[in-house]
Amino acid sequence: MRRRALLAAIVAGLTTTAGCGDRFPESDDETTTPSLETEAATTADVSESTREESAEEPRSDQRIAVRNLRREATYVTLVVERAADGVTAFAESRTFPSGQERRFPEIPLAEGRYRVLVETDAGDRTEFEWTVVAELEGLAVDVDESETVFRRFARCRPDCPLSLGGTATEDLPLTGSGVSLWYQPAVVTLDNPTVEERRVSLAVSLSGQTLLDYRYRVPARSRLTVPTTYRSGTYTVVVGDETGENRDENDGQRTETEWHVPQEFEKRVVLGPSRRVTCGDANPVLWLDNRGDVRQTVRIRVEGDDGDGGDGSSVSDRNDDRVTLFDERRTVAPDERRELRPVAEAGQYELTVESETGASASTTWWACPPHSPITVLVDDGGFFLDQGIPR
Repeated sequence: MRRRALLAAIVAGLTTTAGCGDRFPESDDETTTPSLETEAATTADVSESTREESAEEPRSDQRIAVRNLRREATYVTLVVERAADGVTAFAESRTFPSGQERRFPEIPLAEGRYRVLVETDAGDRTEFEWTVVAELEGLAVDVDESETVFRRFARCRPDCPLSLGGTATEDLPLTGSGVSLWYQPAVVTLDNPTVEERRVSLAVSLSGQTLLDYRYRVPARSRLTVPTTYRSGTYTVVVGDETGENRDENDGQRTETEWHVPQEFEKRVVLGPSRRVTCGDANPVLWLDNRGDVRQTVRIRVEGDDGDGGDGSSVSDRNDDRVTLFDERRTVAPDERRELRPVAEAGQYELTVESETGASASTTWWACPPHSPITVLVDDGGFFLDQGIPR
């Protein structure tokens, strides 16, 4: 309780002299959200005080992004302190709508160690030791139901300070076909959740032509993103582990997977002893909506992959190993709308819905961004399975 009061006091102390307002017009949290001017003034004041004490230290502009992966809107307090002396470098409190990400303006920070404190209105508090280095661009914070996950991040196009060399046969990101309305390219992400640096090779090809073949080092607890393409198609992504003296027995594996664009906005390869491939963060919500005049009972069955099988291939590559992940009946009253979460992991699934009369319908369900949650619409005449598909 004392710690919560202290966090609130830090934020209040930093914002009392700058006024109030709403920095994001779409936010309904007008009384607790400082304006852009407030945030800029706050960050500048704090940065100025630390700059005088460490004028000779190298600095880099760092970004902080907070994403709410919980089912409900969540009020989050975030504080960044210098580990050496506890001086506050950044503090912010605001309400984050469910499923949305907010990025704060760049913060000039001296390289070194910082303590990041994140606390929700439910009292959940998490601390993270953030080592700031110029080759990384910032810190991503994912607030989920059971945990808060921190990752340092950087973007490469495809060369960057984390690159160990390679070749690209095309200017990336690859241009689109002219029909896409994307505002940002599809990406390949190398996610290292371990406490050790990982060195990997990354190759991406389309229709047999290699687009890039690079080697990267991915620092501990960091996420490296390579903006790759605006163009629709089925790509091949190959990630290999580089030879090193400290490799564990499970390293040295080669992961090859298909990448379906635009169905998969992101192809994410999670590095480490247990290799996983996903299409980003899970979006596992299924809405069961009864628009009819009578109660309806339906059977919902979801089939997916039987794990990674040790080869790191994605769900979309392993149609021969489908298993039933969810198979239950649900009853909904007229005009009732119910939220279900049949799966936990991002990926491609096969969804089948059956009525008591034996009628059925099936579809492919992509449980990852940029797809919307899937809706099973039930009425007196049958089913309608709907999910927003990117173009």
